[in-house]
Amino acid sequence: MRKHAELQLTYSSKETDMRAMWNSTFKQRRLLLKNLLVMLLAAFVVCSLYGCYHSSSSDSSRPKQQETLSPQSEVQSWAQRQQELEREQKAYEEEMERLEESAPEAIAERLGIPQSHLWYNAGNHIGEACTVAGPVVNVYQAKDANGMPIFVDIGSAYPSDNRVTLVIWAEHYDDFAEMLNAVDHGGAWLSVSSYLDVYEGSLQMNSDNGCEYTWWTEVG
Repeated sequence: MRKHAELQLTYSSKETDMRAMWNSTFKQRRLLLKNLLVMLLAAFVVCSLYGCYHSSSSDSSRPKQQETLSPQSEVQSWAQRQQELEREQKAYEEEMERLEESAPEAIAERLGIPQSHLWYNAGNHIGEACTVAGPVVNVYQAKDANGMPIFVDIGSAYPSDNRVTLVIWAEHYDDFAEMLNAVDHGGAWLSVSSYLDVYEGSLQMNSDNGCEYTWWTEVG
């Protein structure tokens, strides 16, 4: 019984010593871990502060550059855009002016031609002796046709119905030669006074009925 008690006492003493040692080791490890965590946290805080400082330093210097460069850039950009708008406006006005000057009504006014004589008003005078004026858009001769007629399209080219065609037969060519040679180069206007008829749905004037005419070159 005594030995058993001594053994039990010895075992209890060893167990107590082991627990004390384990507790001491555990406390040391926990302290070490705590210190390590504190160091890591301190390092993280230091890095964060340094990073914020560096970032704020960089950011604080950037606005100064932007403050000095941005207004100038905005002024330059605005000035360039203003110049572009002015060029576009000028180009638009020039184009509108050109279109207005090249309009049939404007050309007729410059040439002293009454608006009622313009080709697109000729339909009001079918079967009458009248005057028709407009741009010469095409001159061609049907050499294979009987009488080899020369066709002078006024206003629009064949086969458009918005035209008046002056038909000049080959036998009358000499009476129109100077005019034909002049208007055949483009940019010309022609005013013809004769009898207005309809042939296959198109308005025509015919040299057989006699014609008086005036032409202008380089009209535009």
